[in-house]
Amino acid sequence: MEKENNKNKWTLKKIGFVVLFGFFVIIVIAALSEDSTTPNINTTQNVNELKTAATLSIGEEGILNNNDDPNNCEGKVLMGATEDDFNAITKSSIAKDEEGLLELMMRGQAFLVDNCTRIRKIDSAGTFGSIAKIRILETQDTSLPSTGWVAYEFAIKKP
Repeated sequence: MEKENNKNKWTLKKIGFVVLFGFFVIIVIAALSEDSTTPNINTTQNVNELKTAATLSIGEEGILNNNDDPNNCEGKVLMGATEDDFNAITKSSIAKDEEGLLELMMRGQAFLVDNCTRIRKIDSAGTFGSIAKIRILETQDTSLPSTGWVAYEFAIKKP
């Protein structure tokens, strides 16, 4: 009886080993097939990671651009004259308060700058440096203020 009990233990160990080995093989196969066949679902995340890698440090020159493609110079970037003005722009944008944005623009607290305008980042603020103070180096519009605040990801290195 003891011999039969030992035989059952050995058989259970073999079965356990085979099941465990099979489990690991399935995991490895699933991981390999996922890497090779799954399309890149996180395209937006990858664009944001690339854009974050291209953002400016304080003192660096670059351009303003809020497009996914940094070579696309169409459109404009909305800037705040002061840090508080930029925060007001953000709150109005989140609330979809277009009238509030227009009011800020009419008061000179917010202004539009063409994408691809040459800039220098001169300061940062906000949570983890989420906003950047920039100096406009070149623009066609001489009525614009020379400095302003934008979301940090819009102050990027020139491609």
